[in-house]
Amino acid sequence: MTSAIPYDPEDFDNNPFSEHSVIQTGDGFVGGPVGSVYYNDNGEEQDADPSPQPEQPVAPSVISEDHSKDPDSFFHKEVSQLDLKKFVPERFHAKSFGMAIKVADIEKNGNTSSAYRNPIVKLNAEVRKLPGFRKTAYKEIRRTYKELDALYRYLMYNNIEVFVPALPAIPTLYNFGSIEFQTTLTNLLQDWFNRITSNAILVRNQEFVLFLEQNDFSYSPSKTKPATNSIMATGLKRKTLKQLHPPYDASQELAEFRPLIKSVYLASQGLVRNLEKIAKLEKNANTSISDFYSKLQELSGLELVSQDMANMWLKLNKVLQLANEMELVKHLNFSSVLIEQFLLVTEDTYNIKEALTNRHLLMRELVQAEESTKRKHANISRLKSKSIIDPLKVDEAIKALDAATNWEKELTFQVKRTTYNMLLESREYTDFLTVSLRKTFKQLAQQQIQAERKKLALLHSTKLIPPSDSLARLGREHTTARLKSPSRVPTERNGNSWTSRPKLVFDNESPQKPVTEEYSEYLSDSKASAPVPDLTSKGEVVAEEMSVDAKSAATLLAGSTF
Repeated sequence: MTSAIPYDPEDFDNNPFSEHSVIQTGDGFVGGPVGSVYYNDNGEEQDADPSPQPEQPVAPSVISEDHSKDPDSFFHKEVSQLDLKKFVPERFHAKSFGMAIKVADIEKNGNTSSAYRNPIVKLNAEVRKLPGFRKTAYKEIRRTYKELDALYRYLMYNNIEVFVPALPAIPTLYNFGSIEFQTTLTNLLQDWFNRITSNAILVRNQEFVLFLEQNDFSYSPSKTKPATNSIMATGLKRKTLKQLHPPYDASQELAEFRPLIKSVYLASQGLVRNLEKIAKLEKNANTSISDFYSKLQELSGLELVSQDMANMWLKLNKVLQLANEMELVKHLNFSSVLIEQFLLVTEDTYNIKEALTNRHLLMRELVQAEESTKRKHANISRLKSKSIIDPLKVDEAIKALDAATNWEKELTFQVKRTTYNMLLESREYTDFLTVSLRKTFKQLAQQQIQAERKKLALLHSTKLIPPSDSLARLGREHTTARLKSPSRVPTERNGNSWTSRPKLVFDNESPQKPVTEEYSEYLSDSKASAPVPDLTSKGEVVAEEMSVDAKSAATLLAGSTF
């Protein structure tokens, strides 16, 4: 078996990613035209005909401009439909099959205090046109959290071309078994399953057959660690290889993506550490402030003249203690949500960084395979130049050359498959990270506003503040509550300067007159040119009330921007 380019020891390029590489990919062949391996449109390996094959016509819209500009490049800058058919057929036919897994419930595992450290997850699944499954629908599949972790590690070890999403950790903000705990864990696991099942390569893994069809609590992954001969080196060998300079990367996008992901990983780690320190400092500050407020209560004993002043100090202590506790809950909730989000980002970016490292190791293996093929060609050339040729040595040299060439072709296919799939998944993860962070910050803003409303409602329910200073300040009272209220709303603003809209009377009588009715003649179209009277004295209170609307009040109270 000969190589794609005749070997010339005087002029051989050691760079496997140059335009004149040992492996040519412009015509769909990986290797030489004689006895080489050809990959069809379904990504299957076939023996090519030794005779030259006519070039098949391809629609111009399928191939990008970069393909026509640089047809001999090792990687195409944009992944075309032909590349998907040849190297990643799962993505090309992704619409023809699918899987959906839904988290139905979260159950405790045992009766001990640590029952929710390894909770039971009840799942429902649907399968569409995937091989190996005996049914299309699976209901009430019970798996523990450790079994989910085993599935996650199997997918990570056996799919080096995929950015496997990280399994979210069990939330620690809420009490184990509470409604908030179950809701949060259900949403986290559902998002993880959605990301897993949306990947066309992962769902075709036969490990899902074992995961869905085995009995409850009996799932065990078929493979828990990488093989010893795997490209994915582990332990000390991996640390040693990572110290070497990475090989030349013909994909500029992935070459720039790994440093970006590493910077996001380090930044997320730093944010998590800082947020944990801030949470600890907030707890200590809350304790100190609570002690200070307790000492304020002692001032009531010094008020010997006025009993009202003594009651004032007692009430002030209750208000400040309650507000201090609500502030602590709000800050801890804020920090915990951010910590959980950035912990997930840290795990995701770490997996992506290591997957890109595996690609570098795979590329280094390809360089070594090409050098091995070069040495086998040189050995055959030396045998041919001898006057006496030993048939046994010739047979051994030919077999060694065939093995080296086949290994080189296999690595070439793996490198291209990994590169094209990672190009697509890198863009998908960037979009996912943007949407996820926006959703988290929006949720935090809503939680902060809701915390301020709960604070006002709690102070009002304990009669520590008057009703005029409670939720009415926000102007967010429910409309249906006002409709059902039998009492009539006063036609004037009785000192409530926190609402900017006129209050209406919901009965059979005529609606109330607006506040500016006496000046309506100056606001009508027919008398638009009439002089407007001076409102500085008579309408000063009205103008001051109208300047403070509901949004401004909510902004001041909740500390957020609408």
